[in-house]
Amino acid sequence: MAEAWRTPFAPHLGVPTIDDPYFKASASGADPVSQIAYAHDLGFPAVFDLRLPAREAAEQEKIASAIGRLGMGFGTVHLINRTQDVPLFTSADPDVRQLLDRELEKAIAAAKRVGGDTLLLHNPRDPRSPAALQRVALVEGLKRIAERLEKAGMVVALEPVAEQIFPGRLITTIHDAWAVVEAVDSPAVGIAFDTAQIQAQTGDLILNFDRVASRVRCLQLRDWPTPEPGTGEINFVSVLRHIRASGYPGLFELEHRAVPASREREAMMLEWLRDLDRRI
Repeated sequence: MAEAWRTPFAPHLGVPTIDDPYFKASASGADPVSQIAYAHDLGFPAVFDLRLPAREAAEQEKIASAIGRLGMGFGTVHLINRTQDVPLFTSADPDVRQLLDRELEKAIAAAKRVGGDTLLLHNPRDPRSPAALQRVALVEGLKRIAERLEKAGMVVALEPVAEQIFPGRLITTIHDAWAVVEAVDSPAVGIAFDTAQIQAQTGDLILNFDRVASRVRCLQLRDWPTPEPGTGEINFVSVLRHIRASGYPGLFELEHRAVPASREREAMMLEWLRDLDRRI
């Protein structure tokens, strides 16, 4: 087995789809069990799978078995999966609220199955309503589920999504995410700090991390404007050294991949990551 990592990096099992795992070309297969085994052999302490709740229960069980057998941790999963473009949190429609409750139950069950505790959320913007009113409704929607999350031992991480990367989201800046989470004021509701999203929005990753550090529950690493690590404008050595020194206790989730997937490009990506780990 490879040397252990100093930083708790976690590769993904499929981003942007379940057909695009982190080590698509290098592992023995693109299926999640093969990816988990390969990540373990490389010394990674954990993986994450945003699409986990959308997988069939039988596949979730296989993932849970592999994670348990290898003693690995598990990172973030999406709270909302098959209804990403429905503004579930800002609607007062009883049918929509029931749909949200079903999505929440599904996500909690999936995360618990693999030992995870963090659900990622980015809510779409309804073009028929002022954004300010929708943010108020989002606060109320998160308050409505906060106690349920606390009892389940779960956290929702609200992700600000840059318009340049994923248009049509309600929360587009780290400052808006902070305002919503502060208004909810629950230990079960925090912020997802995605380096690419925030670099695209405002830059100043270190300054912005410090502003919201007490509420950060999820950290995802991707470069900008090109997604592969080390190809964009983010100084990951400075940023991650600062975040590690801050005492951030969670996983450092790797939300990038080699494009196109090849053994050579994945080997280069891995070596870049090893060098980063040594330098921070």
